[in-house]
Amino acid sequence: MNSLTDLNHADVSLPQAVRWVEPSTREIADALLDAAALPAGARVLDVGAGTGPLVVAAAERGYEVVGVDNAPLTATYLRGRVAPYPLATADLAEATALPYPAASFDAAFSVLAVMYAGPEALTEMRRVVRPGGTVAIVHWAKPTMSPLIKILWEEGPELAVDLPHLGPEGFAAALTGAGFTDVRVEPISAGYSLPAADEYLLEFQPFVATFPAFRTMTPARRAHLETALAERVRRIETGQEPMPTFDANVAWARVG
Repeated sequence: MNSLTDLNHADVSLPQAVRWVEPSTREIADALLDAAALPAGARVLDVGAGTGPLVVAAAERGYEVVGVDNAPLTATYLRGRVAPYPLATADLAEATALPYPAASFDAAFSVLAVMYAGPEALTEMRRVVRPGGTVAIVHWAKPTMSPLIKILWEEGPELAVDLPHLGPEGFAAALTGAGFTDVRVEPISAGYSLPAADEYLLEFQPFVATFPAFRTMTPARRAHLETALAERVRRIETGQEPMPTFDANVAWARVG
């Protein structure tokens, strides 16, 4: 995958991202900003900002913050969302070609986004952060991505794709290879909620409809999948099986 995020997935499923992804990413954003302990007035970049939870959280703390995303509708949504914050802006751009001068930020973050863009994006993040500045990147630890998608993939295995993921060693090696220093990788988690049992497939259909395997499903197979998902969610809701875990890592680093 060469782009920051998959354009179809990001823009087509924007409402789903607001409802089901942002609660988790806002929790992570607050945790990252707490841990970073940036000085007052710090200039912050969020790469792959999506619906903007970290941009908003940083703006609420009084930081000058820029969010960048390469999905046009998502970037437009983000511009509207940050409009009330005088120190916050949003740009449409690729992670591999950030339109900012070298050493122009005190810190850069990316929550479940930049690692899809490849090593060039890490090099760009390092370029735009000042020497001694902080970088924090969150990425999935397992190929099933989010717990919400894990449920979908397990009940509809023909839909599953091997999404990029990294264990601690590989994650650390990627940042070290990009020239970062003081790299450390830690697990990070977040809460999340499930759609109603009978609406699970309906909620995520804009996302799964971008996959050819879903578009070629017979009506009978889709009906079976919908029933299986509803039954699975009911088992989770009633405690017959545990909620899937949110398996991600955060890599912290410095710019040398």
